[in-house]
Parts: sequence; structure tokens; C-alpha cells
Amino acid sequence: MMSDSQLNVENKRILCCAPDAVGHVIPTLTLAEHFAKRNEVFFINFNPNIILRKKHNIKSIYVNNLNDSIESLKEDVNFFLKIIDEISPDITISDWNYVFQIAAKIKNVICNISILRVELFIGYKIINYQVDDKFCLSDKTDLEIINETLSYFNEYPISDFRELLIGDLNVIPGIPEMDRLDFPLLDKYTNVEYIGLLYHDFFSKIIDIKKILEWIDCHKHKKVVLVTFGNAWGSTMLYKRILEIISKDSALAGIFVIPHDGIRERIQSEVNNDNILILPFIKNLLDIFKRVDLVIHHCGHAISLLAMLAGKPSIIFPSGHYDRDDNAVRLEQLGVCYRFASTLLSFDLQNLIHEAIQDVQMMERVDHFQKVVEWYTINRGAPYLDKCVRQKFF
Repeated sequence: MMSDSQLNVENKRILCCAPDAVGHVIPTLTLAEHFAKRNEVFFINFNPNIILRKKHNIKSIYVNNLNDSIESLKEDVNFFLKIIDEISPDITISDWNYVFQIAAKIKNVICNISILRVELFIGYKIINYQVDDKFCLSDKTDLEIINETLSYFNEYPISDFRELLIGDLNVIPGIPEMDRLDFPLLDKYTNVEYIGLLYHDFFSKIIDIKKILEWIDCHKHKKVVLVTFGNAWGSTMLYKRILEIISKDSALAGIFVIPHDGIRERIQSEVNNDNILILPFIKNLLDIFKRVDLVIHHCGHAISLLAMLAGKPSIIFPSGHYDRDDNAVRLEQLGVCYRFASTLLSFDLQNLIHEAIQDVQMMERVDHFQKVVEWYTINRGAPYLDKCVRQKFF
């Protein structure tokens, strides 16, 4: 029987990078924390709200002076090249940071791991035609700047922005049924792995979970609806409207998870109802999901999978973002959610909430996919990826 040192990557230097958005940082840090058990791991941190504690064993490189614009691309690539020179990583892990990817490729890092949602694969066809495809870079000027920069560093030109995100190992933090690769993959995608939900509580505030669970238990005679729109733009009005609906329905209680401090404080100031609980983005969010009857959300990739892992049906609101709204169509096709129309009519939503909770057929689909997401998360998570890296690259 092989030892862990034979199965896992060990004694390597690993450099991780993601933009400051929660949905990209959490998957990256989830992998980083796993690899930090046997390796020296660094994380380029753009978000001051991320506090990496000693227990994480991850060294944070805090950055607040990057221009991060297409016009400063050459300068930004040089910035990352300098960090790579200082760290000398054997492995890089990146989620949606094409500038960092350019630098990693220039330096010929042994293993460049790229976390990709399915819409970032070249060849993916949009299925929600109400929103524009934002990942195919059509602006000729931008492409010219990128290719001029690549030429400066003696790299080949590209014809599609998504070429910059292709790694030596391409990781999909989801399941095949939701993130379908039902199109011909380019030869450049040599290694692709599904690894289920990558989720950790790095951003979450510590609140007494027992008190929250007690609140839910006290409302067992009602149907409890959890509402969260992450950091989606324009969510304040949605929270207020849904809050009004749930407050007036004697059969419902609501938990509102609002990460943005300002929005949460404004909503909290208007609440005077024992059937409403307002929370920040908290630890043990999965435990809360498991205790409610329905989740209303914006179809961010991780939140969608979290609802499925908890075995809960969803109602999804459009956010005007190509990837989220495309996720919503795919989940609707799987039969695990209702998509709400772009207009917010209180009466329609109230009926839809009750219909979703009582939909036996949808609940059967939710139960099925709960098992699928759980299997991938347990059997195809960070430990599995660790073994893949060891076998393929070291």
C-alpha cells in the first residue's frame, strides 16, 4: 500500500492567486489550505477582508497597488513575474486571473492549475440568450493589446480571451450534470477534472450557530426560506421586496444572509418581525441550508452547488450576469429550481415560494442531485486533485 508521500504532492512551493471576488477566492483558498498540509503555500491577496490565520498555514502576499486594467497589462504581467521570481513556485493555482496565468506560463511553472467554470472553456455555447456572452473578447483593441504584450514576452498570440486561462490541469469546481462539457474540447485542454464543490469559511463571520439553529427550531411550524444574493449588484431592493412578502405571510419565516455590511445594516433597520433573521455571511452556512425548506438566490456557482449539497430546492432571480443567469437555465433544465421572471410581482413570488416548497417532483430531482454533488465533493475534492498532480507532474 502506498504511503501519503507517494500519493500526494510534498515539499513543493505553491503560489495561488484569485481576484478579490468571494466566488473566486474561496475555491482557490480551499485548494491552498489542503496543499499547505505538506507544502509551502503562498496566496496573492487582493481582498483586505480575507484574514488567513496561523492554522491555515498559508503565507499571504497582500497586494493593493495593482492597476488591473487592459492598458497596464505589460506592467501588471511584470508585477506577477517579479513575485514568481521571488517565490520560485513548482505549482501555481489560479481562478480567473489571466494576467497571473500569462506570467506563470512565461516562467514555465511545472504545473499550472486553472480553476474554470464550464463557460470559460472555448467552444461553450450560451444557453440563456437573454444575456450577452461576456467571456468571448470581441473588442479588437483589447485583443491587440493582449497580443502585443504576449509578443513582448515572446509568447504566441491568441484569438480568444479564454486561451489565457488554459492550464496544465484544468479544474471544474462542480459536477458534469450541471457543468456540461457537451461540445468538442480543443487539444489544448490536455487535463480536465471535475472536483465537486470547493467551499470553505474563509470569509465568514463567527456567530453562535446554536442560537441560529434554535431560532430555526422555534419556527418549525412555518416554512423557513433562506435568501441570499451574495454580492450581486442591485440586491437591496430585492431583499426589501422579499422581506415584505415573507413578513406578511403567516406560513413563512425568513433567514436573510447578506454579506455586504452596508446593505445588511439598512435591511436590519427596517425589520421588526420575530419571523425574520438577518445574518452576515457566516460559518457553518451548509448547516443552515440543511435546516431550511427553500433557498432564494442569484445562482452564483458555489451557492447553487451549496443548495444542491444541502438537498434544497431553489428559486433563482436574474442578476444580469452571463455566467449566473446561464447557470440558472442549466439548473432549471435539471429540474432543481424555479427561475423567477425579471419583473418582481409580489403576488407571483409568494405563490411561487409555496409551489416550490410543495413540488414533490422537484424534490425528487433535488434528492438525486444532492447525492451527486456529495459524491463529487467527497471523492473528487482537493485530496483527489492532489493525487492527480502528483501522478501527472511529479
